[in-house]
Amino acid sequence: NHYHREHGPLPSVPKLTLPARSPPRDKWLTRSEAAAMIRAARRGRLTRHIARLVLIGIYSGTRSKAMLRLKWLPSTDGGWADLAAGILHRRGLGEKETRKRRTPARIPERLLPHLKRWHALDMAMGIVHVVHYYGRPIQKLRRSWDTARVAAELGEDVVPHTLRHTAATWLMQAGCDRFEAAGLLGMSVAMLEEVYGHHHPDFQK
Repeated sequence: NHYHREHGPLPSVPKLTLPARSPPRDKWLTRSEAAAMIRAARRGRLTRHIARLVLIGIYSGTRSKAMLRLKWLPSTDGGWADLAAGILHRRGLGEKETRKRRTPARIPERLLPHLKRWHALDMAMGIVHVVHYYGRPIQKLRRSWDTARVAAELGEDVVPHTLRHTAATWLMQAGCDRFEAAGLLGMSVAMLEEVYGHHHPDFQK
């Protein structure tokens, strides 16, 4: 398409038409659903790491891929949790910023005690990843997420990205300042307003 705009039509260069963008997912968890997911994950021997993922995702709004790369110490290929400073670095020291922004975020007060407890447990066993499967890093969520989701009696529309939607929705429902919420989530205020603004108590007031 760039070629056609620059140089005009040429039969040997195909012109492509992209399909319309899918509407954004709007599924978010209620507090009882989030609690059910955490309980279900903790009960299963193969799903305990999902409980950490849910708590970090709901309280920080971090994308699932960035959560799986989080470590306890500064890293070049993933973010890390700086518990002393209370900052969650979601991008590695050697990683370039992409369209999906991974800005640093203040660790919410309700998440910090969980991170400190997990840090003590992991350091005692020499585990470096915040979310791990019995000490091993997780490259991609496969059956473990669906296993915990089914045990929690939640539908197929509950995917890992639902945690980010939940964080944004809860922030808006609580009447949080839009600029601060956008900073925590690593998105623009305009995007936050467009997708989640209707949850804010001041919506169209």
